[in-house]
Amino acid sequence: MWYLFLLTSKRITLGSKEHLFSNQPKQAIKRTVRVKTSQHILPDLPPVENFPMREWSIEIVQLDKDGNEIPASLFEKVTYHLHPTFENPNRTFTELPFKITEQGWGGFPLNISLFLIDKGGERKITHDLNFLQDTY
Repeated sequence: MWYLFLLTSKRITLGSKEHLFSNQPKQAIKRTVRVKTSQHILPDLPPVENFPMREWSIEIVQLDKDGNEIPASLFEKVTYHLHPTFENPNRTFTELPFKITEQGWGGFPLNISLFLIDKGGERKITHDLNFLQDTY
């Protein structure tokens, strides 16, 4: 799990439109983000260097105050920076749940760029992509 501390301005909804008032004092807000990983062996594909081929997927979710998963709508896009041996190693997703699905045989440190809505900037995290558990 990752904790993001954000400085935000006050938001007010007027009718169906939300407005940002930047002249208001900024507040620090803590948001908890989970990087969900699942993987399984692909039995019909031959091993690579004696390692079984696997299909894996990662998605980004937010946790509410009770620890329940909710959509990570505080991000406008997420970029996964895969190992350079992947074709097109930088993959950007703009739709929730920012899910990537790929195939491979080995784990690696996966850098992820999370871009906050309303030009809130970029946050970078590193996720340990490994195959020790089916889901983590």
